Amino acid sequence: MNEDSNGFDVHYEVDGQPVYQPAEQTAPRRAPKMFSGKNTPLFILIGLNAVLFFVEIIMSGSFSPNVGTLVTLGAKVNGRIFYYNEYWRLLTCMFLHGGVLHLLCNMYALYNIGSLDIRFYGVPKFLTVYFLSGLMGSLFSYGFGAVNVASVGASGAVFGLFGATLFLYRSHPEIFRGGFIIRLIGVIVLNLVLGFAGGGIDNLAHIGGLVGGFGTALTVGLYKDNKPRPVRFLAASVLVILAAAAFYFGALHTKSFFGGVL
Repeated sequence: MNEDSNGFDVHYEVDGQPVYQPAEQTAPRRAPKMFSGKNTPLFILIGLNAVLFFVEIIMSGSFSPNVGTLVTLGAKVNGRIFYYNEYWRLLTCMFLHGGVLHLLCNMYALYNIGSLDIRFYGVPKFLTVYFLSGLMGSLFSYGFGAVNVASVGASGAVFGLFGATLFLYRSHPEIFRGGFIIRLIGVIVLNLVLGFAGGGIDNLAHIGGLVGGFGTALTVGLYKDNKPRPVRFLAASVLVILAAAAFYFGALHTKSFFGGVL
């Protein structure tokens, strides 16, 4: 048995002709099945979002929390970030939601796409993708979105998981069956179209999260795939440049919007 340059085990077993089978190292390793310990971080994330929404309800006295409550708890607000250096809002906004439907839609998507990604990336890389793509979504919203709008939601991070799934498909399309990836692309496109067509949706966070998720997945690789590659360094460099540019333009636009004062 030999291994050819395409990463396949070659068995000369049938009339001297090569029979190809995938080599073990070419297939991503699956983590344990659903409801195993490996999924604990996923359920913790969902639980944190649910608990914080419960806090929003208590503080606002409504299932549709008011802007004041969201700002107090950590919504992304350009003026607070720029003038008061409250950079933590770029992360805390990921755990807040503007209503029950907003929360349920994001948690449903997080559960479904997260339970897939955590199997193929493993817990540390899954969490890295989730938080960095959520941060990139917040930075895109800060840098290129509306200055005078409080932004909340886990959708930037969820779109990051969409991006990580697209990278998984790019690397191992044989994993997916039944048109799954087509449906995923349809969900992404539909959400972006709805975001551009109507108000109240932070599409810049979606786009930033999607880019951040794909780029971070490319940088960290799949489960136990830790070999350094030039393309990974390039992907990481592009993400840093995009993040820096978004942060710079956010400061520029915020200062311009408020005329240099808050």
